[in-house]
Amino acid sequence: MTVAYDGTDVVHQADLRLPRGRVTALIGPNGSGKSTLLRALARLHKPRTGSVTVPAQDTRAVAGAGVAESAEDTESAKGTGGVGTAGTVGTAKVAAGAAATGVTPATDRAEALDALDPAALTAPAAPAVPLAPPDPVDALALSRTDFARRITLLAQSRAAPSGLSVREVVGFGRHPYRQRFRGAGADPDGTRLVEHALAVTDAASFADRGVETLSGGQLQRVWLACCLAQDTDVLLLDEPTTYLDLRYQVEILDLVRDLADAHGVTVGVVLHDLDQAASVADQIVLLSAGRVAATGTPAEVYDPALLSETYGIRIEVDHDTSPGSPRTRAVGRHHLRHQHTERP
Repeated sequence: MTVAYDGTDVVHQADLRLPRGRVTALIGPNGSGKSTLLRALARLHKPRTGSVTVPAQDTRAVAGAGVAESAEDTESAKGTGGVGTAGTVGTAKVAAGAAATGVTPATDRAEALDALDPAALTAPAAPAVPLAPPDPVDALALSRTDFARRITLLAQSRAAPSGLSVREVVGFGRHPYRQRFRGAGADPDGTRLVEHALAVTDAASFADRGVETLSGGQLQRVWLACCLAQDTDVLLLDEPTTYLDLRYQVEILDLVRDLADAHGVTVGVVLHDLDQAASVADQIVLLSAGRVAATGTPAEVYDPALLSETYGIRIEVDHDTSPGSPRTRAVGRHHLRHQHTERP
């Protein structure tokens, strides 16, 4: 994918895949194209070239409509769906249940058995032919409603509306499911999903308060709850910890991790803090000057020479901390200022 502003390319031939049920963190210095790429995935900026693809089916919606998904299939499929800017995107394996295939009434079944050739009953079954996964869908060609049911974006900043309660604002996330002139029954799952989003984000305790009375951390949780109420498979977050104190930063990142682990949500998040990105992400995408410089696990991408070159400052990396979660340290000119030295 290539994205341009005013005729100038700012993201160059980015090839990116967000695995299903995993957290992908986009890192890089200011102006590297992180937010631009995320906005292009969310269809807020049309790419000059390239495509965005999503799985052909919303597997969570299918499962709720009568297609069973085994625990083994769920685990093996994790990481194969999601959204991508190029290449083929896999879909979760599903096994058709009775609600999908139908059940033959007992009398009809007996008649059908009587009509069978007895030899056929003892003949070995034909080997099952694995079905090829359906082709991915061009996300840029979806209607606005269909797209909003698949992907949602929490932007860097949103104006807080006045005169509305937290519950009303979170309810805005149900807009893609509400049809005109259908009355209260247009969105039968709306109330349940709004309350679920409030509970998951720990915002239920102030759901009846006006949003204008909230702190920055509380308001960020409300916007995140609004995204969760939208009930999409893919959640994109653009610097969700900006302007939050340390406690709320940690709580937001914990919630992001929970969404992927417990709910199978595909998460793409832009972060500036390298240590936060390493602690929350399964996959790191490092951008430099609008190009993808590296993709992999935190341990694979956090190379001191690569990070130092990308950020233009010496960066030390400690890989001996918790497994898979390296720690970084940017070294400035005064890094030894507090080092103890003996006076003569």
